[in-house]
Amino acid sequence: MGIRKPKPEKVPFRGHVSFKQYLPSKPDKYGMKIWWICDSKTSYPLFGIPYLRKEGHNRAENLAYNVVNQLCEPYSRSNRNVTFDNYFTSIDIAKSLAQNGLTIVGTLRKNKTCIPPNFQPK
Repeated sequence: MGIRKPKPEKVPFRGHVSFKQYLPSKPDKYGMKIWWICDSKTSYPLFGIPYLRKEGHNRAENLAYNVVNQLCEPYSRSNRNVTFDNYFTSIDIAKSLAQNGLTIVGTLRKNKTCIPPNFQPK
């Protein structure tokens, strides 16, 4: 069984919380962003983390790395494959998940700093 890490889902919400998002391109312009890990066959959400913008009083750092590691933690040493989009794909995440017995599939953005210069397009 594989697991899939899709883009964050915006849940429509009009109440008062500090982490409400405004996305003008969406039909429901205000909502909460939630990072999900889903089953690849059924697309059933297995676990989610709300995007809060901050960790305590500090702005979130290494967001993609921390989100992927948190969501994949319950599946460590299960020899599963994790698939996600280019926002989450990096060499650091691949190494971290490999140490935890998981493999990845994802598109690597060409402007990532982890790509060696001889792999860059001319």
